[in-house]
Amino acid sequence: MISAKTDVVVGSTSDTLERAKSVGFTYPYFVFKFQVLSKKGVKMISFDDLKDVKVGAALGTTYESEYFKYADSKGWGRDNYTSFKSENDAFLGLYQGKVDALISTNTNIATKLTSGQFDDFVAGPYVPNYDDVVGLIAKRNELAWINYLNLFLVHQIRDGRLNDLHMKHFGTPVSPDMVQSLIDNK
Repeated sequence: MISAKTDVVVGSTSDTLERAKSVGFTYPYFVFKFQVLSKKGVKMISFDDLKDVKVGAALGTTYESEYFKYADSKGWGRDNYTSFKSENDAFLGLYQGKVDALISTNTNIATKLTSGQFDDFVAGPYVPNYDDVVGLIAKRNELAWINYLNLFLVHQIRDGRLNDLHMKHFGTPVSPDMVQSLIDNK
């Protein structure tokens, strides 16, 4: 974005205050949850159950740092944790039994569970007290363009397109809080 080769980025860019110093954000259009995926039969009722199993995530991800923060606050240590070089390596590690549970986004997990390759696995608890709110990003000084993108997002809610896409790809409707937020132009 900073190199001026792109007009808009549609991705999973968290709307942090630090990032907002260099890029412009639209209204939030999506909220990721960080969730646990484990093999069926692994006791995984609450996030605290990760203390007693081998757990992993992709190296350098926000969900890895959130796991560390939580585990450190509970005094668990990190002996049961494995970092994987990539998201794909993390899912492969879980599939091969190198870890008992994996932390990823709820969207990645939903996609894997509907692929038919992870039929012996189940989605588990969410990382407590954390939502990863994302927006579109554009050049920080292009306020007219950001205003247009905000209106585009509002129209996606009004005509039901955002909800239709969410249902198609993730099997659940857009959260009512997100819909209300876009309608209220927040």
